[in-house]
Formats: sequence, structure tokens, C-alpha cells
Amino acid sequence: MERYEHISGYYRRVFTRRLKGTGYAMPTIIGFDTETKEGPPITAQFYSEQMPAINACLFVNEGNVTQQCLRHLAKHCRFGEFVVYGHNLKFDMLSLFYPHARDMVKKKDGSFKFTYDRWTIEGIYGTPTYCRMERKDVRISIVDSFSWFRSSLDKAARLVCPGLPKLPRPKGLGQKDFDQDDMEFIEYAMRDAEVAFHIGVAIDEMHQEFDLRQSISIANMAANIFQQHYISETAPIFNTGPRILAGARASYHGGKTTYTLRRHLPGTVTLTPGTSQARTRTLCQSCPLFLNQTSTLRRECSAKRVARCQSSASIRSAAKPANAHGRVSTKATNERCNQSEARSKTSG
Repeated sequence: MERYEHISGYYRRVFTRRLKGTGYAMPTIIGFDTETKEGPPITAQFYSEQMPAINACLFVNEGNVTQQCLRHLAKHCRFGEFVVYGHNLKFDMLSLFYPHARDMVKKKDGSFKFTYDRWTIEGIYGTPTYCRMERKDVRISIVDSFSWFRSSLDKAARLVCPGLPKLPRPKGLGQKDFDQDDMEFIEYAMRDAEVAFHIGVAIDEMHQEFDLRQSISIANMAANIFQQHYISETAPIFNTGPRILAGARASYHGGKTTYTLRRHLPGTVTLTPGTSQARTRTLCQSCPLFLNQTSTLRRECSAKRVARCQSSASIRSAAKPANAHGRVSTKATNERCNQSEARSKTSG
């Protein structure tokens, strides 16, 4: 049985199961891509071997692209669940909703929600980029396949469907309009949507293998696997409260996490979380080598290095002032540091 064949009541039952969020829902996979001319879209391509009637290269413009695409989807997606996969969706999402592109980009959190022709549309323009559209008994998820295959569409095609290589780029692509009878351009555009479909099928097979509801990214998929297969249904999930959640979101910035040590009073040091926007440095007051400069205290410091710093700190505290201002002579202190390190090496 082909998945696009109609069985009375089948898709409706599957869709109800999907709404409850319980396992794999056997969605219909559609590949999607767009072509542009210096920004505004000129075509939108849909491809699916599970529902061949949707295969089309729609010639559009910046004013009617959303209307044409949603009408095309509404015509062929009558009921059930559908997943539209686009590769590098940050580009194609703006083309699909080009009249709303500025509203999607200007928000700091990337979230958007609006209604259009009885469709309720909401999603995120960011990382990951995704969108969900609902209309009566139809739910369409638009997902970025780049999260699973982090490479160009050409490289992903070699891995997933080696028999469908990316076609040569038509002359003037992205700089001029193409006629609707230009078969070279149409074949090139449809091939990208065809490859996106096969990538989507490969991702859908992963969901079927683990009996998962639809994921919006590979990270979301991993979380769903853990939640569904490794957490008991009776395991409590505690709400940590708004203060903890606000702090967690503020500290989540990716990359490395460091701490800044600032001296307020003699002998006291305070720790403040570092951020990705500021250059975070560490003032190591326990080692005389850093008395006149700031440096980053790396996590890779070995236990021996820490022991040497502590030993050097004890020598510095025991040293007598070298001048009338009560400052320690850096030269004399460094000599004592070297002697201490030599003794620690000998003892080790």
C-alpha cells in the first residue's frame, strides 16, 4: 500500500493520535524549495512521491507567493498530517512568507504568529527555523532538514540519494526572471525540491524507527527519544519557578562558560558569570605571575599547576615588603616561586 492512497477515515484517526502527542503518526512528506531574483521570490517548488499531485513549480512574485503556496497546499492537503522539509529553511521561509518577512526578522526572539486565508500560522525564525500551520483537520509542519544534514544540498544529495545529483546552475540564476517554458530552469528548481523530499524521507525513517512524534530539529528529536524511551510516565517533572528559568535563559549563550574574578577589598574575591558579549578575563590573585596583568584561568589547569599557584601564594604572603610603600618585589617573589616549583618537582 502506498502511503498517499486514500483510505476512508485512516488519516483522520492518525491525525487524532498525533494531536495527543503519542508516537509516530506516519505523515506525508513533501520537499520544498524556492528560487529568488535579487531577494524577492520568483518560484516555489513542491515535490512528493507519496502524493504526486502536489508536484509543481509555481511561478510567483513578492506579492502573491504566500497566497499561491497556501492555496496549492490547501488544494492537495485535505486532512491528516504533512511535513514539509526545506534545506536551509532560513532562506526559504522568508520567501514563502515574503509579505511578512520584516515582521519575522525584526523580533528578538524570532517568534511569529498570524492567520492567512483560514490558516493559523506560527513558528520561529532563528535556530532552529520551523513553522506549524493548521486549518480544520490539516496540520502542516515546515522543518529545516539542515539540522540533521549540516552541509550543502549537493553534499546531502550524495549521501541520501546519490542517483539524484544537483543539476548545473542555470545562467543568470538569482539575477533575472525565467520563462514558464524554460525547462532547463524548471528541472533545476524541481531537482532541489526532489532532493529535499528524499532528505525528509530519511529523517522520517528515524522518527518511525524510534516511534516519535514530529521533531523540529535533531536536538528536539534527541530530547523526544530520551523522554519517550528512558523516562517513566510517572516520573515527576518539577517546575523550578520563574526566577530559576529566567536565570537559566540569561546564562544560556553557547560556547565556553567562564567566570570573572574582581577584587573589591583586600583578601576578598567575588565570582560573576561571564557572557558571550563581553571579553571575560580572570584576575588570578593567587599567583604572582599575574600580579600586573589579567589572564584567562583555563579549565585545563592541572592539579600540579594549582598546587604550584597555592605554594607561590603562600610565599608571597610570607615575603617582606621590598620598599616603603609595602609592595612586594616582583623579582624576589618570582625567584621564590621558581625555588618552590623546583622543590615540588623534586618531591614529585
